[in-house]
Amino acid sequence: MLMAAHAEQKRGRGRPKTAKPATRVGFNANADLVARLEAQLKRMGDQNPGATMTLSDAVRACILKGLELFEKQTQSELPFKESSTKKN
Repeated sequence: MLMAAHAEQKRGRGRPKTAKPATRVGFNANADLVARLEAQLKRMGDQNPGATMTLSDAVRACILKGLELFEKQTQSELPFKESSTKKN
């Protein structure tokens, strides 16, 4: 009986699974963009002393801020042209 109780309490190996797995997104960045992201990372670190920040955190923050700005603009104000693959 003691062994059965122990078996129920035993946990699996490794880190527990998260509730919602994230989707990994990758892209190539030129040296200028990486330098700008590293500068943003430094600013974030200066604003949050003692916090551990990564380049991924800086990229994520920039994407979220950029999306917020794009979502506030109307379609006619967006700086991009309509898709060139769209037929008239």
